[in-house]
Amino acid sequence: MPWVPDSTTAGYLGPNDPPSPAPLQDDQWENFLHDWIAGISGYDPTMLHPRWQPEGVNLADFGTDWMAFGVEVTVPDFMPWEGHIDTPDGGYDAVQEHEIVEVMCSFYGPNCERYASITRRGAFLDQNRAALRANATGLVEITPFTHAPEQIMEQWLSRVDMTIVLRREIRYDYNVRTLVRAQGTITANPAEPDRTVVTEFDTADVLAPSPSEE
Repeated sequence: MPWVPDSTTAGYLGPNDPPSPAPLQDDQWENFLHDWIAGISGYDPTMLHPRWQPEGVNLADFGTDWMAFGVEVTVPDFMPWEGHIDTPDGGYDAVQEHEIVEVMCSFYGPNCERYASITRRGAFLDQNRAALRANATGLVEITPFTHAPEQIMEQWLSRVDMTIVLRREIRYDYNVRTLVRAQGTITANPAEPDRTVVTEFDTADVLAPSPSEE
């Protein structure tokens, strides 16, 4: 169903396209996480693989270090903040919330604990978090290491798991225009029986308060 262009038309509103600032989502978010983890871990970027892919990838040799990662849980705020931004062209509503993102990281190979340790310590370095800040994302915590050797083709492959917990801002803008004038009828039933009050109103007729009344 198509969205209406703005709040001057009845119907459903959708976010501005493209949203500004545009949140990273789907493949863009996954690619960002890949590059950030590769940067702080020291892995060759080709040795970092998304945990779930449409087509499987060939596993590296048993003597090779590599890593799999993937977003397992995303928890948005219970209720987003909504605020109106008044602009000369009619204004808009900004809808903003934060979400907690849990990124599961599995390190494989003979140096899996070393790479996990480097990644954990490097994530707390301020310079290494610059890319997160540039994308409205912050580091919340990193869970302890879990040693979980995996049996592949009748061989045990060393593996260490940990979860990186991030918090990031998501914002969309909607074309909810500034209300400059309202007209209508108020129908009310006051305390007196058998009496109905009908009042026409027009906000253009309302006088602005004097300085002494403000």
